[in-house]
Amino acid sequence: MGAPEKGKKEALANVRALVSDAETIRNLQDKWSLPNQQSVIRYLIEKSEQVEALERQLIEKEAQIQELQDKPNQDSSVEENQQLKTELQEMTEELQTQAAQLQEQDLKAMIRELIRQELQGMKEPIVPTAEVSPKESEKPKTPKPERDWSTVSNEELWASKARGATDEQQFSF
Repeated sequence: MGAPEKGKKEALANVRALVSDAETIRNLQDKWSLPNQQSVIRYLIEKSEQVEALERQLIEKEAQIQELQDKPNQDSSVEENQQLKTELQEMTEELQTQAAQLQEQDLKAMIRELIRQELQGMKEPIVPTAEVSPKESEKPKTPKPERDWSTVSNEELWASKARGATDEQQFSF
């Protein structure tokens, strides 16, 4: 199995995955001896494109077979037609075998995984990057406890500048 090309510099995007799907990606990475999870996804996309190309070729060959069966060939002999038909059928079977060998289950699992990643909302990037210490703006903020504004005097409400607090006090009767 060929590894994806190295040296291509494209912007990276974060993709979220379920924990079980991330484990599948790691297993595929080990199985295919790829350097990172990004390579696994790129490899699966390439294989998906190959499957699509093989499916198109299969449809073309089946159309050629059907055309030969429907149209009597006046220029060539019956033997030549049979030989062409046999060759086309063999090529069709070979294409079907190749398509099955492209690990269709892995491709489907990866597609499901990519869909789940987008829907799930996990924040783990698939591609490991250099560790960076979290910025202060990225640190989780502790929520401030809500205040019971009905017990606060009007002077405190005006002084607090809390938007809507005065309205709540005035209309809580």
